[in-house]
Amino acid sequence: VHRLKDLSAPERIYQLGEGDFPPLKTISNTNLPRPLTSFIGRERELGEIVERMRAGTRLLTLTGPGGTGKTRLALETAAELLDDHPDGVFWVPLAALHDRDLASGEIARVVGAKDGLAEHIGDRKMLLVLDNLEQVVAVGADLPPLVENCPNLRLLATSRELLRVRGEEEYPVPPLPDVEATRLFSDRAGISDAAVLELCRRLDNLPLAVELAAARARVMSPAQILERIDRRLDLFRGGRDVD
Repeated sequence: VHRLKDLSAPERIYQLGEGDFPPLKTISNTNLPRPLTSFIGRERELGEIVERMRAGTRLLTLTGPGGTGKTRLALETAAELLDDHPDGVFWVPLAALHDRDLASGEIARVVGAKDGLAEHIGDRKMLLVLDNLEQVVAVGADLPPLVENCPNLRLLATSRELLRVRGEEEYPVPPLPDVEATRLFSDRAGISDAAVLELCRRLDNLPLAVELAAARARVMSPAQILERIDRRLDLFRGGRDVD
């Protein structure tokens, strides 16, 4: 589904033939970012969340501690649901905001609402991914009325804590299983080592911690990283463009 110049509604575009076509120069109906890394594991969680959304869940919050992979799981879910929401799938990152009014304004800006968010969405079949809502958890009180006034709107939120509003359903995001955590480390580091399993376990199999450890594997072996974990609190640091 694409938006075309001078047409008010999105149109479905079909490709004829088996060749590779260049990207269409159309107005995108989604602002979902395209992650630079592969999505590893979480097949069960992804399937369960997609199934719940398609079964009629209107407001679902993915909960868990920082670094457990809530944002990536939400983005992958949204990508799976693109065809279910012909009027748009929009990602609204809220990590940098701490004011309820600013958060509401950011949601409106992302979807292009100028005369009221509920009025703009109306009956449109749309999915909003509200990321890092724990930063502005008070905005959660604005969501139930929005969902009630927009019958085809669905909200997928990520937060370290529940919003505790009516209509909210929770999906706790657990750490990775051992197999998936070690596979993630090996994929990101480009190596396989006997110490990887224990290293991931010491990191509680949290995806962010595993990825940061894999980045250090360029200069230290997994065994060396494992040895230094207890002695260096600053061993793992994100890149300059990572919150």
